[in-house]
Amino acid sequence: MRTARAITAELHAVQLDLAAQTRADALVRLRADPQVEYAEPDQRRYPHAVPPNDPLFLQQWYLQNPTTGATPSAIDAITAWNTTTGSAALVIADLDTGVRFDHPDLLAAASGGRLLPGYNFIGDSFIANDGGGGRDADASDPGDWITQQDSTHIECSNLPKGTQFPVPSSWHGTRVSGILGALTGNGTGIAGVTWQTQILPVRVLGVCGGLDSDIIAGMLWSAGIAVAGAPANTTPAKIVNMSLGGSGNCPVSYQDALDQLRALGVLVVVSAGNEGGFHRRDRTCHQHLFGSDQPEHRHELRRAAGLGHRRPDGGGERQPQCVSAPGASQGRLGVLPTDFGGGGHPAAQVPCAGERDRPAAS
Repeated sequence: MRTARAITAELHAVQLDLAAQTRADALVRLRADPQVEYAEPDQRRYPHAVPPNDPLFLQQWYLQNPTTGATPSAIDAITAWNTTTGSAALVIADLDTGVRFDHPDLLAAASGGRLLPGYNFIGDSFIANDGGGGRDADASDPGDWITQQDSTHIECSNLPKGTQFPVPSSWHGTRVSGILGALTGNGTGIAGVTWQTQILPVRVLGVCGGLDSDIIAGMLWSAGIAVAGAPANTTPAKIVNMSLGGSGNCPVSYQDALDQLRALGVLVVVSAGNEGGFHRRDRTCHQHLFGSDQPEHRHELRRAAGLGHRRPDGGGERQPQCVSAPGASQGRLGVLPTDFGGGGHPAAQVPCAGERDRPAAS
């Protein structure tokens, strides 16, 4: 064993020396140990895309009235807002790439905005890309650009073939936070789905994604569960949003975390992905989980986001998703988020302080 890091008193992330054994052999040995409840690979997860678009509420098709026929997958937010615009007592944690606290349509709570301080759970300095040495109280997003040189790191070994470099920063956490709760009625940018709720940014993704151990630590901390090495969360969330995913079956470690959050009455919302087609939903990890897909602007709801029942041939049975959230598949009209990038801020039409692009290294 090379290193071991405690997540909680009973959960640890360990790095093994595999020179004399394969990872599969190591897992068999660990799982056979009566003192080990479960052992899972510490896999990488990646943000699910939320593409940018033009500003202003009328262009936020996903908030409009779906009965018009043009946007059947919209959520009719105006009718919902007539009932409630949210509660300032509610906290939504967004596990993502962090957030730009200087975005004019979000802002820190201390500056009259919606964003709580949050926390950064990324332990790998390359993934974090923030010049720090590990986890810290700075949940701001420094950007997740990927250069040709970055692609040689093991953390980026799963990049698709034909990737064009440099890959621009996604600012994914800022975009998702804006969809959840951009400042509304302020004459700037877009409208958030909720107008009152506080957003707790929890940084678990960076350059080329993030590790399960960091994501699980972020899940637990978000709900107010003590995590080794992190300060107590004084603003625990009742909703945890995770617009991220990866390949393979859902590890037992995630179900363990979900069980703990469920016991505290926390709702966990996880995106189903943008891949399209029929997805086989792993049954080992859907308990206490609220599935969310990304519907199309028009009539592509089931095919684009993975809603539905089973394949026509009867195989690949899937659990229907519980809710459809704003999104898009490639090449179609996408969601309108709070943007932050070198090309300006089309969603807010206001530049953020300190805006800059990472040098396009090759």
